[in-house]
Amino acid sequence: MMRSRSNRCNRALQIYGFVSLSRSDVAFLKEGTAPFTTVDIGDFNNDELVLPTIVNWCKTIEHFAYMDYFKDCYVPSPPDDDQTFFHWLLARHRSTVRSLAIGYFHRMPGRPLDVTGLPALETLTILWTTFTANPHCRIDDLDATDAANALLAPKLRNLTLVMETFNRFSDRFSACPRGTHGTELDQWLGQFMEIARQRHSPLQRIRIVYDGRREGCVGGCNFPENVMNPLFEAAKRLDFTLVFEEETIDSWH
Repeated sequence: MMRSRSNRCNRALQIYGFVSLSRSDVAFLKEGTAPFTTVDIGDFNNDELVLPTIVNWCKTIEHFAYMDYFKDCYVPSPPDDDQTFFHWLLARHRSTVRSLAIGYFHRMPGRPLDVTGLPALETLTILWTTFTANPHCRIDDLDATDAANALLAPKLRNLTLVMETFNRFSDRFSACPRGTHGTELDQWLGQFMEIARQRHSPLQRIRIVYDGRREGCVGGCNFPENVMNPLFEAAKRLDFTLVFEEETIDSWH
């Protein structure tokens, strides 16, 4: 499905599903001419040149969302192994992207995610497993300093961390944040907030999105209740606004 809305108030391009396009279909798109400032793409499977051609077709992108749900979705790789996928894909728009939502990736091409090269980025929404680029990664496997180095863009004010995927097509296999049951989230996020303050980051609001269901949990999981108190205390001490929300399909926007 491909849908566009363009007017003075809302210039949005939405592409969902297996849109049958080849490079010849988009060859006529002149770079930097489309009026869309919001681009939302999901489950997009095409020739490797189609996706960057559509992104570069837009004159100025301010809001960008991307996710895939299908294992056979093809995601092109940056030509330079030293590039991150989104630095490459959004190269034309690095100075204008103000919000970025990154959903589930079965394969994250390029280097691990790093958004610090987006100087205008104010709002970041990201799935935990996409950030770690390892579906089996536990929170305590990731150093908080490494996370700060990758996520604290110069103007970032709002960070949303989604602990599980809202799958539109099938039931989720687990209500837990990748088997951690949240037991390490309080320590990891507490350290992350400390680092953000030490670096004088403009980050103000952190939102934790979680699956409120208990199906699939083992060992009496009570996430997120088991981490709320220490995190709320740390957020108050460090002057952060911390929010916990149950996940919905609107959590990405």
